[in-house]
This record gives sequence, structure tokens and C-alpha cells, in this order.
Amino acid sequence: AYGMLSGWSTAGILGCPICMERSKSFRLKHGKKPSYFDCHRQFLPTNHKFRKNKDEFTKNRIERTLPPLRLTGQDIWYRVHHFPSVIEQPYGTNYEYGSTHKWTKRSIFWDLPYWFSHLIHHNLDVMHIEKNVFDNLINTVMDITGKTKDNLNARKDMRLICKRPTLDVDENSRGPKPKAVYTLNKDQRRVLCEWLKSLKFPDGYVSNLGRCVDMKEWKLIGMKSHDCHIIMQRLIPIAFKELLPQFVWGAITELSIFLHDICSTVLKRSHMEKLERDIPIILCNLERIFPPSFFDSMEHLLIHLPYEAKVGGPVHFRWMYPFER
Repeated sequence: AYGMLSGWSTAGILGCPICMERSKSFRLKHGKKPSYFDCHRQFLPTNHKFRKNKDEFTKNRIERTLPPLRLTGQDIWYRVHHFPSVIEQPYGTNYEYGSTHKWTKRSIFWDLPYWFSHLIHHNLDVMHIEKNVFDNLINTVMDITGKTKDNLNARKDMRLICKRPTLDVDENSRGPKPKAVYTLNKDQRRVLCEWLKSLKFPDGYVSNLGRCVDMKEWKLIGMKSHDCHIIMQRLIPIAFKELLPQFVWGAITELSIFLHDICSTVLKRSHMEKLERDIPIILCNLERIFPPSFFDSMEHLLIHLPYEAKVGGPVHFRWMYPFER
């Protein structure tokens, strides 16, 4: 079941990842990981004010490019037909691997005669995307050592990419980093953990969240995918209302509402088209707040969820909860 749902060819989603010539992702100098920071202004309307913003995204950069085209089955086949199949040996270094694409083999699904006609060639699993986004968010906001995306190397990369002088650290710095407005201090973490510890829910609604709260170090531990699902969609707008500045709380709440709408049991095409217009703005608002290291591939995949919901229907028919259970 997992192979049928999540093992499809990753081709066919909007500009990812088969069509690498239009990718704006880059590798962080100090963090040594790929970042999708400032890759979402291209999805905005051409007259949107964020496109001309030189200060809150990549410094001194105006975004003029249009969104990548959504590839048809024939377009994708043109790009992958010369790759060896999965039962053959992978090619060598003659196919510009890593610079124009990240493929070594052609998916066996392309041998199916009807594969060209699919509108979705890869089903994005909302369950894992939501959990990974939540982990990045909660660990960064709570400033959990070893798990936060806002570590010392992230601040060094931020200095190279962004104009945020209050958060800068020196290239050779080894000391503590300046506190950011999007992180909680120890007292605020204690308040959050005590609140989560005291919550009561209807039987069967969610597992015992109290077991996920470490009352010694004031952090969340051992959360399952469904625990993250409930906190992300139901509790985050309440939990951070009094703990974070209004503009930070607003951006996080918009993300929470977006995920709640995507996971609705009944979807309207018009609403999915609205979410398709809203998600680039939500991601851009997050980019104005969080460091470039925060935006890995999981945050980027959010941009494609409304289209897949519009084409594939409600996510509860397509995500991994029933199969992994």
C-alpha cells in the first residue's frame, strides 16, 4: 500500500523536482543542507508587493520570474525516457546529475500504457509533510537544543542571505546567539508545557498529550503523527496567542488554518483554488520571520497540496494514516 501511494514517480508536480532547470533551491554555506528560502515569491501575482521587497527576503533581490510550468505526462516522458529503467544499471556522470536533475533511473510505472494520462504522477503524503513541518516549527519556536532550525550556523547563513542585523552573529562566533522574536524563553516554555499537560480531550479524540511533555527540560517528546496533527491544526493558534508577537502568531496561525482546510473531509474546488493563491503568501510571511535553514523540502511541498487536493480529492483517501496503522 505504501508503494502504491507514496512510491510513484516524483515527476509531475509543479516545477519539482524533475525540472531542475527552474529550481531556486540552494545549499547553505554553513548549514550544509538544501534550503528553499525565497523560492515562493515566484508563485505570487506579478504585481504583488513582496516581489519588489529587497529587505525581508534575499537582500537586494527583486523577484521577476513566473511560476514553473506544470508538466504534462508527455513533457515528463521527454525528460526521463533516456534514463535506464529500475532493473538496469544506473548511468554514470554523463547525464548532468545534480545540476539539471536528480534522477538515476526511470520509474517502472512509465511502462504502464496509461501512465502518461495521469494528472498526478506522485501522491504527496500530507501526514508526513504535516508532521515534519510541525517538528521544524515547534522545535524552532521552543528553541530546542540540537533540533532547532535556528542554531549558530543558521544565523551565520542568515547574515549572508538576509538583512536582519539584530539577529546577526560574527562569522567566527562561538558564543550565544541573540534571541529572536519567534523563539520562547524558558518561562514561556514552562507555561506552554504546563498548559499542554493539563489539557483534557474527549475519549478517542487524541492520545494522552501529557506523556509527550517533558516537565524537566520544558519540551515536547515522543509525539506520534496524529499528536502533531492535532496540535498543529487545533492547538497552535491558542497556545501561541499570548506567547509570541502578533505578526509571528498570525503567520503561524495562517499555516495552521491552511492545513486544517486541506484536511477537510469535504472540499470545494473554489476553496482549493483560493488556497492555491493563499499558500505562497503564507510561505512568504514565514520567510520574513524564520531563517533560511527553516525552509527545507517539506515546507516547499506545501505549495503543491492545494492542486493535488483539487485533482485527487480529499486527503483522507490518500494519506498514510490507515496504512501505517
